[in-house]
Amino acid sequence: MMRLKIEYDLLEFDADAYKNAILAKMKQIMREAAAKFAAAALRRIPVRTGFVAGAFANLANIMGKDAAFHPPTLAIRRQINRSLAQEYYYSSGGKTLKSPESGQKFATQPSEIIRREGNIFRFRFRVDINYFQIQDTGSGNSPTAPWGAFEAGRDAFLRYMREQGLVQFPELSKFIKKRRIKAG
Repeated sequence: MMRLKIEYDLLEFDADAYKNAILAKMKQIMREAAAKFAAAALRRIPVRTGFVAGAFANLANIMGKDAAFHPPTLAIRRQINRSLAQEYYYSSGGKTLKSPESGQKFATQPSEIIRREGNIFRFRFRVDINYFQIQDTGSGNSPTAPWGAFEAGRDAFLRYMREQGLVQFPELSKFIKKRRIKAG
């Protein structure tokens, strides 16, 4: 009687684990790109009260617990903490003392900046201080207007994504499991 013995390796790809790793990595990359956006934008904004710069603190806040040691975040904090004058901002909500802390409520909140919709990540950041848009893109009252802060931030965000961010994805080989099959 003849006996047949078969042994082979079955390779299985763990698609769920890979998808979770990709999503986690993409969230990290988006946070890092957002920090690049903030650092580049803040370099263009002159600080008088810290009010407008304070709005950008929400971008630093999305970095999470490691934010204090992240170089772009350190740059953001240094810029924000340079408040000089004491002035008020008048809006439909009343009178607000201009400070880095009060500026935060006039910007996109941290939980809304990076959103995942299915497998798509979106970065949205807005500053709702009525004179910011004028100073950033128009002639404004500031001697350095137009600031070009959002343009510089967008360029830094896209440069990071193109040159560093999108090349950091997990290797497929780490999600392939080998299972030995024996028969006979």
